[in-house]
Amino acid sequence: MNRYTRLFAFALLCIFSISAEIVKTDSLEVVLQYINPHKNTFVAFDLDNTLVEPDNATGWSSDQWIYAHVNHLINQGIVPDQAWKIVFPFYYETQFINGYKLRTVEECTVSLIKKTQEVADKVIGLTSRSRQIADITIRLLEDIGIVFSFQAADKFEFDHTRAVYSHGVYFCGWQSKGEALLALFEHLHYWPEVVVFVDDKMSHVVAVESVLQDKGIKVYGIHYTKLALKKDQFQLPPDLLD
Repeated sequence: MNRYTRLFAFALLCIFSISAEIVKTDSLEVVLQYINPHKNTFVAFDLDNTLVEPDNATGWSSDQWIYAHVNHLINQGIVPDQAWKIVFPFYYETQFINGYKLRTVEECTVSLIKKTQEVADKVIGLTSRSRQIADITIRLLEDIGIVFSFQAADKFEFDHTRAVYSHGVYFCGWQSKGEALLALFEHLHYWPEVVVFVDDKMSHVVAVESVLQDKGIKVYGIHYTKLALKKDQFQLPPDLLD
């Protein structure tokens, strides 16, 4: 590597360091440290395993419940795409079962969101849940006091991605969350100076970081690990594997 190549690589590293930062934490309260009320700060919270989880003792209908079912089918020789097509209808049905509820991951979750809404310019939910369960998800969130709608723009859909933004929650499905946020900003003609993004999956944090830093936006990607052990240790009951 010659002198000019080394200088160029160093310059790129400096630019990356200035525009993006990843923080690992098991406490949502860390979010408040990265909000500058004097700058145009946009905050996006993932939902499942970040703000909420199913309100049951077995993890039924959780993210890890879905992946465990899919992986079980794949191990039986079913191709991944088909495995997801088999599992998703059952997952959708669970959201509508009478008595199904969500609960917050932390006791402070609701109050933390409210504090964030007081100091940030805009605060939304950003989820891989699909548009098919958007309305029921919003109701389940509001039942436990999580409300994003008072800062929300009108409901709109992204037809080319099958995503929908409603009541302050962006349901982007399988779309990259980085590309999803970029599409949202372009639609709203809104470009924040700072983005704070919280998600339990590092892949989503990196996706947001890599897309938005190219736009000159300072990104704080917060990898939330409160439920990491619970996810790693999750197993389907033996009777469901027969």
